Amino acid sequence: MTAGLVAGFGVSILPAALFFSVWPDQRSRRTLGPIGQLGPGRVGPDMGVRRDSRDERIAEQERFFPADPRGGPGRPVARPWSPGSSETAAHRDAERAPALPAPRLRRSDESADRRGPEGRDREPEPAPGIWPGRPKATADRNGGSARGPEHLSFGRGTELAAKPWRLPERPAHPAMVADQARIGDLEVRAASVVGTWHRTPDPAQPRQDDFRIGHDSSYRHLIVAVADGMSDSRHSDLAATVTCAALVNELRNQLDGGLGLAELDAVSAFTGAASHVAQTAHQRGWHHNDVRAVAIAAVVPTGTTSPGGSREAWLARVGDATAWRRHPAGWEPLTGISGGSGLRTGGLECFLPFTPEAAAASSVSLVAGDVLAITTDGFSDAIAGLPDAETRFAELWRSPVTAPELLRHIDFEARQHHDDRTAAVVWCPVGGECG
Repeated sequence: MTAGLVAGFGVSILPAALFFSVWPDQRSRRTLGPIGQLGPGRVGPDMGVRRDSRDERIAEQERFFPADPRGGPGRPVARPWSPGSSETAAHRDAERAPALPAPRLRRSDESADRRGPEGRDREPEPAPGIWPGRPKATADRNGGSARGPEHLSFGRGTELAAKPWRLPERPAHPAMVADQARIGDLEVRAASVVGTWHRTPDPAQPRQDDFRIGHDSSYRHLIVAVADGMSDSRHSDLAATVTCAALVNELRNQLDGGLGLAELDAVSAFTGAASHVAQTAHQRGWHHNDVRAVAIAAVVPTGTTSPGGSREAWLARVGDATAWRRHPAGWEPLTGISGGSGLRTGGLECFLPFTPEAAAASSVSLVAGDVLAITTDGFSDAIAGLPDAETRFAELWRSPVTAPELLRHIDFEARQHHDDRTAAVVWCPVGGECG
């Protein structure tokens, strides 16, 4: 019986032995290519052959991209695509894709100190204080601007213009601002910029000038207000902002209430503005001396008021803010600069919020082509005291400019003129055409 069991067992294991004796050759034929390269099959820990998703992707790739002796099996080879081909759209797109650019070859004579930590080129470091692509700001001692040929300059350059701008110690409104609009047949531009006295120290002083442009509810009148905070007043920057907004609103309320230009009450408007300034100081625990400012306001009809094409504009001010009318050779002062009578009585002894009763009003006739400028003393002092400034600005503002251009114009450079500057300019149309 034992002999029979052994014989039966031997018969049962004989096929298995024959299979395992043949299997290594089958494995070799599956894993070795015709030139000895590994094919898509691989040998696992159990000495068996298995295929995974990567093998299937390689096999699929080889269907469409045959082996290339330059790069081994599966390297894409660009070949023309024919509409009758059976490849899918994805494979056609892959064949049409442009080849990657060749790597940049470094010249042997390139300096090693221009290479970064990974051997790549890097931009040369800019010189201290100079941004790439921007000229160095230096004072021009031979005349002209220190900030480039397009910057407006009168006389010799100033060293303050070459210094960097600083930020105020406390948050404040921007150092420069500009606006523009068309209302009726009028074009209006306004801009304000901090002066070099205020922007170059560290910490800097906030811009103490401001402006506001608006209109009445019927769009029949343009309303402009410009204010100049007094330099020895701690919070005059906020005083200027509040004054401008309050003046425009006060005059708008009078116009909406049915008053004509001749009936506008300057004292009432400036008293209302002074009240807003005083209330702002009270809410913050400040003294009224901390919020002193001078201001000027103008109301201009947005259409002509006479058959000849002229219109009557209304002006009022407290302090030394000024109004000007352009003529071909320069500018005519409409409110005076200091001293005199009528509107000329507003010197620095009058300011808000203390003396709103000092407000005086007047009217001026504007004809077709006239230009009206409402300014602070930072600009008016230049018109009155700088050679060629009057004629230069008369030429620059002969026709409407853009708000950025106006901002660049009032940011002129001149020795002994470092105060904040603000200008609101109104152009009356020529022959019924704006601009």
